[in-house]
Amino acid sequence: MKVILILFAMLVNISICDKPKTARIMESIDFSNQFMQLYEKEKAKLPYHINLLDIVGASEPKHSRILLQLFRYTSPDGEYTLLKSFFRHIAEKHKTQWDIDIESPVISAERENIDLWVRETLKYSVIIENKIHNAGDQPNQLARYIEKSLYVKFDLEQIYVIYLTRDGSKQPSENTWLTEDEHDYSDEFSERYLNISYRHDILPWLENELVKCADKDVFLQQVLGQYIDHLYGLFNLRKSEKSMNEALQNIIRKNLCMKDDTPRENLAALQRKREDLNLIINQISLMEIEERQKSIPLYIQKWAEHIKVDFQQVPEFYGYNTVYIKGEKNGETFEIQITMEPGNGATYCGVSNGAPEITKWLKTLDIQGEYDDPDMNVLIYSDPETIYNRFKELAIKILY
Repeated sequence: MKVILILFAMLVNISICDKPKTARIMESIDFSNQFMQLYEKEKAKLPYHINLLDIVGASEPKHSRILLQLFRYTSPDGEYTLLKSFFRHIAEKHKTQWDIDIESPVISAERENIDLWVRETLKYSVIIENKIHNAGDQPNQLARYIEKSLYVKFDLEQIYVIYLTRDGSKQPSENTWLTEDEHDYSDEFSERYLNISYRHDILPWLENELVKCADKDVFLQQVLGQYIDHLYGLFNLRKSEKSMNEALQNIIRKNLCMKDDTPRENLAALQRKREDLNLIINQISLMEIEERQKSIPLYIQKWAEHIKVDFQQVPEFYGYNTVYIKGEKNGETFEIQITMEPGNGATYCGVSNGAPEITKWLKTLDIQGEYDDPDMNVLIYSDPETIYNRFKELAIKILY
């Protein structure tokens, strides 16, 4: 939040007031300090408020995993009620005619670098690209996900793409639809593509579901309540923040040279600044991807060295982003692995390539993780700094 505010503050005075560029940039640097001082001052006035997601932080992968668990929710009779209501909600709002009949979906997050992937064999494949923090698009990104669906035997007409942004203002870049050999998928998906947002689609859908689940499922009600409140905070919609918003907007209006009697000019100035911010965020996202690519081998090597010491085994590798050791139970082999995804930075450990009997056995060991992932017997997410501890706990339970 603070980074975005600083970026915004540094930009709001550029290209608006009629002053030399150098002077505008210098004023923007000065303004950033003023803005943040006011923000901290107003924030200190806010009444006490606690939200678990605010405390632990919600990165893009964490938002994807929250939606994953909501989509996986089933009623006592096994119906995927939330997933069905989500598709009904967007169909009614966006007037789509998508042929998606949900019966026994496979739902995953951050697999094959796809943020959210909902599919049923021979029926449909829905790719959801999560851009809640307005991250930039990687080259060929959507095209790669489409071709992954084609690779696992979906017809092109069975594939759907949802571009999920913060507030609907961000559009996918042209090259994200292009394959490496320059095939452009954008026209082919004109009827099977939606740009939806957390602010205008996810939040209203969650609010509707919260009303419907009152007095029915206490745990679901608590989860929805916390997530809705977190999104309120993300969009500065909490009633307690009204005074702070007014103070911050007043200083922005002043530095954008906005006037009460020029609404069209004011809107244009705000839109230009949004575009400026998106350009900066896109570049930051590309730099994050580049730095992540550089850091992954360092993490993998560090984890491999720990494995050698802790388990007296020489670990093996999948590509450059996965390290693993092998295990065996009743003649069935499997792999205990740590992976860092290069696209979104998701970090997880778990057991893979084991038979269904391995999954049943793991559950008897009281291992806390996800057992619904289509590619893993058990899956445990964490951050890069703590994932090895989770891996070590998992491996010790399994091997000793």
